[in-house]
Amino acid sequence: MAKEIVDLHGNIFKVIKGWEFYNKVPNLEGNYTWIFTRDRITDTQFILALNEELNIAVGYWYSNIYQLYVARPLKRIRYDESKDIRKEYLYNGKRQHKKIS
Repeated sequence: MAKEIVDLHGNIFKVIKGWEFYNKVPNLEGNYTWIFTRDRITDTQFILALNEELNIAVGYWYSNIYQLYVARPLKRIRYDESKDIRKEYLYNGKRQHKKIS
């Protein structure tokens, strides 16, 4: 597990120590936004429960070996607009289109 996680929306998280196992993703109390995303560093899919007011989150990764969800607490340290899939075209320039002949 990486120490730093960058999701597809440009959020950069620091992994906090500790984890828990769940049979299914629990319903968290509070103001959480649920996002199905991917980690840009390790290229793994996970479910992110993000509380933007508190800058905390919980990431849920599915383990095929144990057939359980592994929950890791996360702290959002910053937002990087150049890593956001909705705005990264502003930083990468124009896409190169292949000509079909």
